[in-house]
Amino acid sequence: MPAKHRRSSQHKPTQTLPSIDSPVEILRYSDECRGIATLKGKTVFVRNALLGETVHLRLEIAHKRFDEADTTDVVHKSEDRVEPVCRHYGQCGGCDLQHLNPTKAPVIKQELVLGMLKRTAQVTPEQIDPPINSAPTGYRRSARIGINQRQRDGELLTGFRRRQSAKLLNIDTCPVLDIRLDQLFNSLHEQLAGLDGVKHITEVQVTLGDESGSLKFRVTKPTTAAMKQAFIEVAERLKLTAWVEDSSGQISLLSNSSDLSFRPDSSTLLSFKPGDFLQVNADVNRQMIARAKEWLDPHKDETLLDLFCGLGNFSLPLAKHYHQVIGVEGSAEW
Repeated sequence: MPAKHRRSSQHKPTQTLPSIDSPVEILRYSDECRGIATLKGKTVFVRNALLGETVHLRLEIAHKRFDEADTTDVVHKSEDRVEPVCRHYGQCGGCDLQHLNPTKAPVIKQELVLGMLKRTAQVTPEQIDPPINSAPTGYRRSARIGINQRQRDGELLTGFRRRQSAKLLNIDTCPVLDIRLDQLFNSLHEQLAGLDGVKHITEVQVTLGDESGSLKFRVTKPTTAAMKQAFIEVAERLKLTAWVEDSSGQISLLSNSSDLSFRPDSSTLLSFKPGDFLQVNADVNRQMIARAKEWLDPHKDETLLDLFCGLGNFSLPLAKHYHQVIGVEGSAEW
């Protein structure tokens, strides 16, 4: 995505933005799937708008060569528009395309990638395979949950950042997360609300394996016995292990040890630690590995070089098909 088209809450309009009375037509998609309209000869990137729609919009940020806006009303709806599955959609900054039919989204994204290849590299693929599809909900196995305490009344806030803002949106559910985490936010509220020292908890990072997972609490001050017990109770309720990370980055296990692992394919078992990177969608990950094997067409006399290999998510499942595999990764913690 070109830098000049990135959304940023830090860019402030230098003038009073005019009100827009007449609806505009969405002519195409931007690289990040925002709708693009033209208003008085100036390009406008419109959030929550689909190709072919006619919408009323509200200008949010004015730039020299383009403006950014949000949809306030849809006059003529696209047949690809659907009702968002999450009630926090529109306020939460975690999702951008829940208004788009999930079966159509991969097709549109593929078209955008092909357009970028042709535009920037003058490349047109000879063969185009169908995109890998995902279930629209219940697929995400890792997330960072923000924790804060509202100053005016001390209320505990747990959730994700608001759209185009650094402020936290208090939420009680996220349908995108793995179904095993459906009680995550309720558990955090019940165990942490009213806890002395809760203001020193900044975030919770959750990572799920196939049979187990971790819940890592990041804190800015040393944890008390009461805080540690609360962390353990939240984790146990979700059948996860509790960990704490202090301000120096030191990670400690609080509850009984549990094997953190997942299978990227049927014959490979990978272990991980809290904070390690995992592909967030387990099903899509398995499909990507199978697709990589299909494309590479490995032979026993060949060597595979996997750069930025991480835990070996691709290289280890493919290793049995090659003479040699070389995985390259670097980490200050290793």
